[in-house]
Amino acid sequence: MKLKKSAEKSRKKGIRRVNPTIVIICEGKETEVNYFEGFDSKYTRVDVKVADKKSRGKDKGKATDCKSLVERAIYFKENKYDINEEDGDRVWCIFDVDINYKNNNAIQSKIDEIEKAKPIADRNKINLGISNPCFELWFLFHFEYTTANLKDYDAVIQKFNKYISDYEKNKDIYEILKQLTGKAIEVGKRLRKHHESLGRKLPNVEIDKYKAIVKDLVESNPYTNIGDLVEYMEELERHK
Repeated sequence: MKLKKSAEKSRKKGIRRVNPTIVIICEGKETEVNYFEGFDSKYTRVDVKVADKKSRGKDKGKATDCKSLVERAIYFKENKYDINEEDGDRVWCIFDVDINYKNNNAIQSKIDEIEKAKPIADRNKINLGISNPCFELWFLFHFEYTTANLKDYDAVIQKFNKYISDYEKNKDIYEILKQLTGKAIEVGKRLRKHHESLGRKLPNVEIDKYKAIVKDLVESNPYTNIGDLVEYMEELERHK
């Protein structure tokens, strides 16, 4: 793990003594944390660090809107970890679109919320991991491909329960999913192509995240780019 320390400043240029570090800041504190910590136990060439994962006590009520998550990610990047993108390090904010359709102008409000955060994230090289409607969609991709509009978490879980009937948010299912990771990545790519065929811009985060259009991200349901992050980590593990 590459924590910041004064000794790092004296490190000789060009010498890499540690693994690439992937720092992840999650909106959720159970589902996503359990899943990504599974990767850290699996990898020997990549350090996966889920930051700010305990939010208890006075921090329990921390804002989890996209802009607040990005600001928290910047804090961790600048104060807790020695991040160098050229060495393969990355910082990701993981959050759900999770539109409340009962609210007036719900879709536009969500677009406005993310558009406040994206320029800040881009300037600070923070990647956005967006799931519409929720992170569990990525779990579903391990078992099936679908273009059906999934309005909310319950709609996703109704489909997912065909494969894991006793799923709950605090249930760690990484061991069940890990053998199907490759399939999930391919399903994600196939779904991106589907949305792109409808004229939406949803580029791979590693290839060209700056061209992603927030309106297209929010209006693409179902959609998640968690596969971009997972594929990147898998490639680091294989080739570093």
